[in-house]
Formats: sequence, C-alpha cells, structure tokens
Amino acid sequence: MLRISGINILGVLLSAICIWLLGFLWYGLAFERVWMAEMKYTEDMVAGAMEPVLFFVGGGLISLSLALAQALAMRAFDATDWPRATRLGALIGVYIGLPMAGFDLVYNVDHSWTLFALHGGYNIVLFSLAGLVMALFWGKDTEAEPAG
Repeated sequence: MLRISGINILGVLLSAICIWLLGFLWYGLAFERVWMAEMKYTEDMVAGAMEPVLFFVGGGLISLSLALAQALAMRAFDATDWPRATRLGALIGVYIGLPMAGFDLVYNVDHSWTLFALHGGYNIVLFSLAGLVMALFWGKDTEAEPAG
C-alpha cells in the first residue's frame, strides 16, 4: 500500500470520503431543517447557491485536509489502533473542533447555541470517525515489507 511518511494513503482517502459523506448526512439529511432555520436560509436560497463544482471539489479538498491532519496527529501520538485513534479523534473534536465552532457563537450577531451544538457535535463525530476509518487501514499492506 502506498505510504507517505508512514501514513497509509488509502486510509486517508477513505477517511476523507467518510468525512464528506458525514457532512452530507449531518447537514443535508439529519439536521437540515434545524441548520437552515438557524442560518436563516430558505430552500430557494440554498438551491440557488449550490455550485456543484465548489460543492464537490471544495468539500472534498476540505475533507482531505482534515483527514490528513488526523493522520498526522495519529502518527505523532502513536494512536494507530482503532480505540486510541477514535479517542484521539474525539479529543481533537472536543479541544479543537468545538472551540472553532465557538467562533460563530461569539462573533455571530445571533449567538446561536443551536448552531454551536450542531457544528461542534459534527466536529467531534467527524474526527472520531476519521480516526476509526484510518486506524482500520493503518497497518494494512498488500505487499510484504522487505526484511531488513
């Protein structure tokens, strides 16, 4: 399996896809109505603003960046088995993702606790999921390592 700096690239790519899909499920299905109401969006506004290239490419690049950051943290903290990787992901979500969601709470005129919970919860779940998915592929190699 292709590795760069000891990181399984297939795990990073699959993790990025999972992050992107989680965003679709979280904001597009599970919490769509709550998110739209809190953002003061109408269906017409959302439909008119959808630029497919930006939506797919931009969301994919952000997801890939987050997955790579998760992989680097996993390597740095030697959290490559699924329990430690998932726990590390949850901690990243709580200590980085949740405070990032807090910017909207503090600086947005509406100070929406609902959006804070929605974005913060998403960050915690996404980093936990990213850690789990990557850990499942961390040690997987299709070719034997040369003896050495």
